[in-house]
Amino acid sequence: MDELKTPAPMSEPEKLELLKLQLQRTGTKLDSLLRADLKQAAAHIRQYGITPGLDEGDDYLQIDYAAYLYNRRNSPELEMPKSLAWDLRNRFLRNTQLLREKGQVDG
Repeated sequence: MDELKTPAPMSEPEKLELLKLQLQRTGTKLDSLLRADLKQAAAHIRQYGITPGLDEGDDYLQIDYAAYLYNRRNSPELEMPKSLAWDLRNRFLRNTQLLREKGQVDG
């Protein structure tokens, strides 16, 4: 079996720039708010039982979740996109598999 390699994480400025692209925002006026959304997204993802940094898609999952948080602020009735909910579910399952392969989870 190939040795598991933890991908190099994106820097916070890289995540911020990708989030701004996804939201079609430019400039620095919203940077503080968007940084807070990125932090909140990371906290929410951990609450789902996902260990950040084990999978190469973790940074993108955080960015997508932060975009959802930003959009929900303006539309509180906005439900989580099904694609994001499925990504969280699939990432949780992958998390369990990766932790087992590293010997950090029984099973």
